[in-house]
Amino acid sequence: MCSIPLLTGWYSQKKTQNVLATYEQVVEQTTGDEIEQLRNQADEYNKKLWAESKGVREQSEPDQMEEYEGLLNVEKIQTGMMCVLEIPSIDLRLPVYHGTSEAVLNEGVGHLMDSSLPIGGENTHCVMTGHRGLASARLFTRLDELKEGDEFFLEVLGEKLAYKVEGINVILPEEVESLEIRPGEDLVSLVTCTPYGINTHRLVITGKRVVYEEKKEEKIKKKRPSVREMIFTMIPILFLVYVVIERIKRKREKRNCEGKRKRNRNQKRKCKHYRRKKRKRKKSRRQKRKMQKTAKWENQMRNSSSFDMFSGGSSKEPGVCRNRNRNYRNLY
Repeated sequence: MCSIPLLTGWYSQKKTQNVLATYEQVVEQTTGDEIEQLRNQADEYNKKLWAESKGVREQSEPDQMEEYEGLLNVEKIQTGMMCVLEIPSIDLRLPVYHGTSEAVLNEGVGHLMDSSLPIGGENTHCVMTGHRGLASARLFTRLDELKEGDEFFLEVLGEKLAYKVEGINVILPEEVESLEIRPGEDLVSLVTCTPYGINTHRLVITGKRVVYEEKKEEKIKKKRPSVREMIFTMIPILFLVYVVIERIKRKREKRNCEGKRKRNRNQKRKCKHYRRKKRKRKKSRRQKRKMQKTAKWENQMRNSSSFDMFSGGSSKEPGVCRNRNRNYRNLY
């Protein structure tokens, strides 16, 4: 059971890599005219959003939903992926999908429908959301490690857009004022739940568009995982090691018990044999002493001049001879 988070995390990472590789291949195979058409459609959507609401709309109609899902969808396999989010400092590269349904957020990052599409430009504010603390994937788990001045990137239709973090805020779920479009600015906000494991508020990290420099991106150093991240990563590993050690101990104890039982059986057998031999030795010693005693009496009887075997004694000492004769008979 303890290896499940490791296996699911590895599987999710491999699956994400395959999705990103497929997206890049499809973009490369797409003609320039098709990419330009998709870009123009997304730009018109952003302008319409700015003109109508000047921010985030509260509700969307079904026809708007259908139109929205067709924008920036260059893939023919209908996965709903629109771009790639990359945050080098925390070693994160995830696909961005249309909408914020639970199925989408379990696979990657979701784009808030009523916010600007991630193609950049003035009067745009793209909002992306993601989960934290999932056992099956990292997603936005390390998003709180970002600091002001850090950069993240969007890969859209073969173009790379750079954004520099300028604001980090913690808000309530109903507070959407910070997600509204700011006139003349090109913004992207990354939103996730906070505090970790409690999820009563929302962490909003807002980045402002800057000029993309490839050399600058290569110089970005990856941050070391936080203590929390290391603890949550090590817990299943330590638990797995503990289970393996316990199993080895149990096997050894079982072997030792079986060995002790065998030794005890052998000892019992040896003890029985020893006691049997001891009894035999005692019996043989008693018999030997009895035989020696008998032989001694026989010698005494033979050597005695006052003993008469048939009459029971001599005429001089009838009592003594009679007693000796009786003792001699008792020996047999």
